[in-house]
Amino acid sequence: EDVTGFTVDDITITGGSKGTFSGTDGDSSYSLIVTPDANSSGTITVDVPAAAALDAAGNSNTAATQSTQAFDTASPSVVISDDTSGTATGDVTFTFTFSEAVFSFSADDITITGGSKGTFSGTDGDSSYSLIVTPDANSSGTITVDVPAAAALDAAGNSNAAATQATQAFDTESPTVVISDDTSGTATGDVSFSFNFSEAVFGFSADDITLSSGSKGTFSGSDGDSSYSLIVTPDANSSGTITVDVPAAAALDAAGNSNAAATQA
Repeated sequence: EDVTGFTVDDITITGGSKGTFSGTDGDSSYSLIVTPDANSSGTITVDVPAAAALDAAGNSNTAATQSTQAFDTASPSVVISDDTSGTATGDVTFTFTFSEAVFSFSADDITITGGSKGTFSGTDGDSSYSLIVTPDANSSGTITVDVPAAAALDAAGNSNAAATQATQAFDTESPTVVISDDTSGTATGDVSFSFNFSEAVFGFSADDITLSSGSKGTFSGSDGDSSYSLIVTPDANSSGTITVDVPAAAALDAAGNSNAAATQA
């Protein structure tokens, strides 16, 4: 029936905040807009206690049965991780872990620098997805991976918050090596050949050097150096040309990339 004295102050709310209240004193129907708590999920509860309003005869109302409404205003978060420690020399698998199941997330929602996108895995409605990234060839630097806000939606229709950018150092660049010597004109005795790599290398030794028309002598340089030397004694009582070669994959850089073959000296 019609009541008087009913106002927004007579309504108790949890899980939200009161907005516009509608209805005129003497009506039998009133309304209240409730805004759910931001970036949260739970249940709105609405109560009207006894004696909140009076009818025309002066009788006070009985307490209402509590009303409840589930809500979800929380934006899904996403964390990006990868399967590679240290410096990558090949493909890297990045994993995108959302705080809840999401929909409409695809490889197109991921921004990559320093590499190219490969296989994307995950099904609509999953909370975890993955993407294989191939670092730029014959290069070094950092892969960056970003997922912007609103790339995916949860079951309630909330869009995700932007992810913290993920980074992964990579090095796919093969060390180069230049061979030079200390002798101009025609050699009449020992010749010292230098092997200058573009960066520090490991595993390089005299056994990796191929000679013709001479014999190997003292080899100098320590594992992890970028410059090495070898003394070569020309063949005795002879004339011709000493040739010196270093093949590909004779040494490795710190990231594990093997060298490119040297131009013959």
